[in-house]
Amino acid sequence: YEEPVVTLYTEDGRSDCFSQSEVEAQLTVGWYREPFVELYSWDGRSQSFPQSEVESQLTVGWYKEPFITLYAWDGRSQKFPKSEVKAQKTVGWYEKWELDNLKSEQAEKDRKNIELAKNFYIGQRVCGSVFSYEWYGTVKDINNGKILVNWDAFYDSYGFRITNQMEIISLEYALGVYINEPTWYDASQVYIAK
Repeated sequence: YEEPVVTLYTEDGRSDCFSQSEVEAQLTVGWYREPFVELYSWDGRSQSFPQSEVESQLTVGWYKEPFITLYAWDGRSQKFPKSEVKAQKTVGWYEKWELDNLKSEQAEKDRKNIELAKNFYIGQRVCGSVFSYEWYGTVKDINNGKILVNWDAFYDSYGFRITNQMEIISLEYALGVYINEPTWYDASQVYIAK
């Protein structure tokens, strides 16, 4: 007759089948009767526990999934369960390498804006445009690649100044450009008026 076979497990996740007569000997050299489950702690540690102990370990600070540290632009960091990382990335959290890349890109953008701002002076007429609308204003201040502009007029695609107050309010809302409300812009967002 064939001897029954028993599956045994190791802490590192391996499994193997042994004949019934070998089981006791295998239990003395790192094999176990039940599978192990890797659990994770808040501080980044992981440990394997017998499957029968998992529920009790979950009540004392172990979790079924690892925690990932994410970073905010303002320097904060926070640990999130791995399953929440994707959702957290949609609301302003980044993995370290992503934030480093963004900061590098921002530094390059800032450098370019500082260089572009050298083409502007206080009192200069400037403009912006989108689709068939243009708006004009005056530079009020320049600081570190940023231009403070007081917009004073919208123009349509035929070059006519828009004077209808309802149309102006509608354009302000749609474009985010507000007449007589000085606003800071990156130098790359503002153009010298012709």
